Amino acid sequence: MPKIWNIIISLIFFCTMSFADILSPNTGEQAMIQDLRQTINDNPLLKTKNIIIGAGVGGAKVFHQVVPPKTYHVLLTWQWLEDMKDLASGTIVVMPEHAIDKNFDIIKDKVKLITIKGVLHTRDLKSVQKESTTGIDPLTQLIVMLAGDTQQSDGSWLLYDEAMITEFLSQLPARAKILILNGPRTGKHRIGELGIAVDQTAHNTTTDYITQIAMDTSQKTSWKVVDFKFGTPSLWGPALKFCLDHPQVGLVIPGESTSMISEALSLGIRPIIYTHEAMTTISRKYVESLAQENKISLYPIFFVQGSYQQPPLEPQENKIIHELEQITTSYNPLN
Repeated sequence: MPKIWNIIISLIFFCTMSFADILSPNTGEQAMIQDLRQTINDNPLLKTKNIIIGAGVGGAKVFHQVVPPKTYHVLLTWQWLEDMKDLASGTIVVMPEHAIDKNFDIIKDKVKLITIKGVLHTRDLKSVQKESTTGIDPLTQLIVMLAGDTQQSDGSWLLYDEAMITEFLSQLPARAKILILNGPRTGKHRIGELGIAVDQTAHNTTTDYITQIAMDTSQKTSWKVVDFKFGTPSLWGPALKFCLDHPQVGLVIPGESTSMISEALSLGIRPIIYTHEAMTTISRKYVESLAQENKISLYPIFFVQGSYQQPPLEPQENKIIHELEQITTSYNPLN
């Protein structure tokens, strides 16, 4: 298996010699790559530079290779990855500021670091305003996103399990008009005889076990649970639009979903965040920093202000572009 992986990496690397970005099988990572690529292509200075973008473990592995002359390797990541130890000198790393820890002492002298608030995402006010909210009851008082399993820096998974969802649901007001949503990581894994394994039918042909618990619990409440399925439009975009149109409606997001939190903040929505045992240390640190900055409310506090609007967070692509301009005009990646 390692030999096969090395062959794949080599093939990808040869492709990068034509300055193509590194494709990622992770849809979230690929979306970040495409979003930053579009922003770079729109920049008169940077669009002429040979900039190759990669993300996550796959990008880190490819960027072990020496940076070619007059080329810039940009790695997008949300946390420290073990494969980052072997990044080639001159690699540019874009990472959330809350994720910086002692591990970076290993590479700080050979890479260029660009820190951002939260993580990159593809949502902006213009695109969200185009979303249709016809699938959401206009009387909805609260929109809740169920948590999901979380991957750690070593590749292992923390599972958001039955006990956690049961405790969370017990704190939701049964009489409130609540829309409950989920995502592809919700109930993604099950523990079997051979350990943790991906539930191949979840979000495809069946409802995952975590969402099923929410559905069963909702029978005696005023809640509505909508199960995400691959290949069908998600209600997450419409949910953001609904909260913008109805600022008195609270948006409850799990603490491990840094991307969803970042999206809400960038739109000027003050989210209500709930923490749980399946969060990584990095995610918990991010939530704590946002609470200290008074950017979020902490579950189960609802309707504290009567409105969940606040000034939107500046698009983090702007900071990345500004620093890339400085790096590519003053920094030779081979020096």
